[in-house]
Amino acid sequence: MVAGHTDSVGEEKANQLLSLKRAESVRDWMRDTGDVPDSCFAVQGYGESRPIATNDTPEGRALNRRVEISLVPQVDACRLPDQPSASSQDDGASLHNGE
Repeated sequence: MVAGHTDSVGEEKANQLLSLKRAESVRDWMRDTGDVPDSCFAVQGYGESRPIATNDTPEGRALNRRVEISLVPQVDACRLPDQPSASSQDDGASLHNGE
């Protein structure tokens, strides 16, 4: 999950869009520099709704303008289109049991 956030300066709707664009930019950079397919990413913009600091000071607002990256394992989330799904792959257990 790539989650974008903003401070509370400006209109709420504009901050929502800005936070989404911020998260998409980070996702795009990770995808383009790491050769990771789009299917590996979930992107969310939270706007000003989840501050981690006060919005009453410049320092607090700077902390609230951020992107958070959470790694959440999901089966088949990063499967390329030409790869079989994990549920259809042989896990090799029979090879390790002497068969």
